[in-house]
Amino acid sequence: MIRTRTTDYALIIAYQTMVKSLKERISKTKLNDIEQLTHDFRQLYATEAKLFLLESRSDQA
Repeated sequence: MIRTRTTDYALIIAYQTMVKSLKERISKTKLNDIEQLTHDFRQLYATEAKLFLLESRSDQA
């Protein structure tokens, strides 16, 4: 895939949507469901890291 400002913008929107969805899911998960919370927090951390890198790269363009 060729990276352009348009594709970067679409990825940023997608990652932001994923972050919002994960935060909502985490807030609704019961505290005793450790496995699900661990999975969701790991996924949230990874998605936020990708989003940060993408946003910082697109700011330089």
